[in-house]
Amino acid sequence: MENANFKILYAGYADKIEGKNKSWKVIQDNEDSRKRALEEGYTALSTTSFSYEPEAGKPEPIRYGSLFLDIDCKSDPARSIKFAREFILYRLHGDFGVNLTSLKYWISGSKGCHIEIPAEIMGSENGHPYLPVLYKNMVKFLIRIFREKDLQNIIDLHMYNMGKGRLLRCENIKRPNGRYKVQVSADEILHWDIEKLLSMSDEPRFDLPFVTAPPVRAAGMEFLFESSMILHNLMNKKKHATLGLDSLLDCGFVEHCWNNKESLSEPEWWAMVGVLMAFGDVAKPIVHLFSQGYPGYSEKETDDKIRQWENSQKILSCSYLKTLHDCGKNCGVNAPRFLWQRQQALDVRSASDFILREDGVYYSPDQEASDNMQFICTPLKVLGKLRSPESLEWSRLVEFRAPDGTEKKVVINMRDCVGRGDVVRAQLSDHGVEFSGLPKAQSHFMEYLRTSAPTGTLFLRINKVGWQGDTYVLPDAVFGESFGEEIHFECGLANLHQVAGSLEDWKENVGKYCRGNSLLVLLTSYALTGPLLRPCGFEGGGLHIYGSSSAGKSTAAHVAGSVCGGGGNKGFMRQWNSTHNAIENTAVLHDDNLLVLDEIGQASAETVAQIPYMLANGQGKARMKSD
Repeated sequence: MENANFKILYAGYADKIEGKNKSWKVIQDNEDSRKRALEEGYTALSTTSFSYEPEAGKPEPIRYGSLFLDIDCKSDPARSIKFAREFILYRLHGDFGVNLTSLKYWISGSKGCHIEIPAEIMGSENGHPYLPVLYKNMVKFLIRIFREKDLQNIIDLHMYNMGKGRLLRCENIKRPNGRYKVQVSADEILHWDIEKLLSMSDEPRFDLPFVTAPPVRAAGMEFLFESSMILHNLMNKKKHATLGLDSLLDCGFVEHCWNNKESLSEPEWWAMVGVLMAFGDVAKPIVHLFSQGYPGYSEKETDDKIRQWENSQKILSCSYLKTLHDCGKNCGVNAPRFLWQRQQALDVRSASDFILREDGVYYSPDQEASDNMQFICTPLKVLGKLRSPESLEWSRLVEFRAPDGTEKKVVINMRDCVGRGDVVRAQLSDHGVEFSGLPKAQSHFMEYLRTSAPTGTLFLRINKVGWQGDTYVLPDAVFGESFGEEIHFECGLANLHQVAGSLEDWKENVGKYCRGNSLLVLLTSYALTGPLLRPCGFEGGGLHIYGSSSAGKSTAAHVAGSVCGGGGNKGFMRQWNSTHNAIENTAVLHDDNLLVLDEIGQASAETVAQIPYMLANGQGKARMKSD
C-alpha cells in the first residue's frame, strides 16, 4: 500500500447515530469510493489521506490533503462569518496573495463556515508524514498576525490531528438540528447579507451556480508552508543539522563505519543510520553514500530505515556504540549528536583569542593586556562557511583588501587547511595578504580561519551555472525553488552571462532584423533550448554553420549568443583554438545553456573529431582521483 499512486482515507460518522458502528472504515481515496461510502450511510471523511494506515511502531505514512479551516461560533454564527471575511480578504488574499475563487467555502449548519485551501496553492501536494502538524503551525501563525485574541477560540485547532486524523462532515447531509453543510461561492461568502448566507443551510444545495477556479500557487502561502517545515525540523532534534554533521568527522564510530562500509554488521549499519539521521534531512544523501559501499545496498531499504529514524526520538549513546565498536576515544560527550556543541564551545573560546583591527589580525589570549598581542596577518575577515548543494566541498569565505586597495573575496578549501596550511597561505599571499613569519603565528592563523566563521552563517558554493536539482542557477538570478541560503559563485562565472539593456532593446536592435532570415530565426530559437533539455529528458546536440569566408557566420553566432549574455569584443562566443581539456572546462561554464564556438579552422583535426561528441553527451572525460 506504499504505492505513490495508491492512497487511503477514512470514512466515519459526524454525529452519534443509534445502532451505527462508530468505527472508521478504510476506503480508497478516489471519487467512486467516496460516493459508495456516502451511499452506505457514512457522513464524514478524514481531512487527510495516507500512503498506508498509521500503526504504532511503524514509520509514519505520507499524509496528503488540503488545509481546512473550521471557523465556528455556536453562540453567535454571524460573528464567525465576520471573522472569516476579514481573514479571507486581509490575510489570505491581501497578505499571502491567494486567489480567493480557487478556495472552497461551506456554510456549516448555522454554526459558521469551513474553508478548504488546496494543497497546490501552498506547494504541499506531495504530502508529508507530519502534514497536520505543519498545517497547525501555519494556522497558528495566521492567527498571531491577525492580532485578534478571540480568533483562537473560533478556529478549531483540533482539526490538525496526527494518527488517523480528523473527520470532516460531508456536504448536503442533514444534521441533528435539521440543517445542512452547503457549499457557497467566494462572492457569496464575502458579499451576501450574513443572515441570508446562514439561512442557506436550511436546505441541501446540489446544482451549484458557480465553478471553483483551478488552484494557483501563491508565493506567500508556499513560503509559509516551507517556514512551517523549517520550524518543525528545528523543534524535532534537527537543530544545527548542517553544523552538527560537520562535527561528526571527529566521531570514531562514524570513521569506523566509513572505513568498513563494505563489511558492516547489521547492528553497526543500523546504528550508523541513527547517528547520521540525528541531524535530519540534510543527512539523507550521506546515509546513502555510506550505505552504497555495502554489496547488498538497496535504495528502498535505506529509505525505509531513514523514515524510521526520522520519526524516532531515540538518541544513540556513545556507551552503546562502543559495544558495537570501541573507538578508544573519550570525547567528553554522551552521544555523537552532541559533538557539535562541544566543538562550538571550544571554537567560541578559541575565536575569542583573536582580534580583527584596522591594521591586522592579532592573537591575544589575554585581551586586557594590549602589550601581549601577536601580529598574525593583514586585515582579513571570515564571512562564513560554504558547502556544495551535496553538503560537500566545505570551505571558508574570507574578505580582505589587497595592498592596492582592491576589495577581494576568496574561497579557502578546508581540505587545504589540514596540516600546516602552507597551501592556504600561499593562495592568500598571491592575492596580497601579508603574514607574520613567526612559526606560532602560522598555526594561529589556521586556528583563526577555522574558528572565526559567524555561527550559523552558511553560503551555498556554486561552481557552475545550470540546473541544481529543480533550481536553475545563473550568476545573478535563481529560477525555481530557493535554496534558502545565500549563493556564492566561483569567480569567472559572472563574466559569461552579462546583461545589457532590456528585452525591448533587444527586440528593437536585434530581434526585428531576424525576421525573414531563416538562419537567424533558427539560431536565436536554438539559443533558448539549453535550459529545456534536462527537464524534458532530451539529449544535447549542436548546429554546424559552414560557408565561404565573410559570409556572416560569426555575425550569426554573435546574434545567437546575444540571447544568453556576453561581454567584451567576442560577446558570448568562445574559440575552437583550444586544447581538449580547455574546451571541456569552457563547456562546464555553459552547463545547461548555449555554447558558441567560432573559427573551427583553427582547431586540430583530433579536437574537432572528439569535442562534438563530448559536448552532445554532456559529459567530459572520466579521470582518476587520488582516492
